[in-house]
Amino acid sequence: VGSLLWTGAGAGIAGGAVGFFTARRMTQRLTTITQTANAWATGDLMATAPETPDDEMGLLAQRLNRMASDLQQVMY
Repeated sequence: VGSLLWTGAGAGIAGGAVGFFTARRMTQRLTTITQTANAWATGDLMATAPETPDDEMGLLAQRLNRMASDLQQVMY
């Protein structure tokens, strides 16, 4: 019973740590995309969001960058 409790506690701590760092990384990436969108809102269409096309957030950044590029071509 004691080893089962220690195993459960260890798994809980490890899972919490993984969740924390995963959420932190996603929050940082969303913050960067938000800052880029704010730059676009003020007219800076040269700003780009970092693209990491290996996941959905990277694909979103890629599409947003393409949209900003298209707007820039239409406007200038």
